[in-house]
Amino acid sequence: AVKSALLIAAGHGGRDPGSVSGELIERDLNIDVVLSLNDAISRTYITAPTKIEILTYPADVEMDAVFSLQSKIDRANEIGRDLLLLELHHNANASGTGAQVWTTQLPKPLDDTALVAPLISAELGAVVGEVVPILRSDRSRFGKLGIVDDTECTALLVEVRSVDRAATPEGRYATGAALARALARYFGWREQFAMPDARLSRAKQLAQLIVDL
Repeated sequence: AVKSALLIAAGHGGRDPGSVSGELIERDLNIDVVLSLNDAISRTYITAPTKIEILTYPADVEMDAVFSLQSKIDRANEIGRDLLLLELHHNANASGTGAQVWTTQLPKPLDDTALVAPLISAELGAVVGEVVPILRSDRSRFGKLGIVDDTECTALLVEVRSVDRAATPEGRYATGAALARALARYFGWREQFAMPDARLSRAKQLAQLIVDL
């Protein structure tokens, strides 16, 4: 069975800006994509009974990097193993578009990483125009990633693209919509205005009658 809860967290936050490229600040870009993702979900899909929570720390929040990360880990562990956690980032000094999906190096009970990571990689890849690699946390420059290794739940860190490639609001919304499609495939969400199966079958029958005429 898939998870019953989804936590979408923006990487960095508060006094921690993340990477900076000119006027583009990663913290703010991360928040924008998280909000875009949440908006795309609410506009497009019927998510019940999935419980969805977003977690962002804007610049005016008095929180540094250590406490920002730990608060996300603590919140995820408070919810428990029946949770899918995505922390969204923008990359810096990475090859290509910078898009990557990072997974835990540790075995976890009831872990759905193998199901979710390829869906996110595929949908994100369609937007950025290249194959998005799926990487284990022990390959990161830190040797581990707290958000995926110190949480009990299924957790992914997604570098959606490089900071300097995220200049337009339209591009950031397209990224959020792509992630929404991946999550819809995992959770089995239906589109808000999708026609029920019975009505759809009847519509197909009527369409065929018109063609036959």
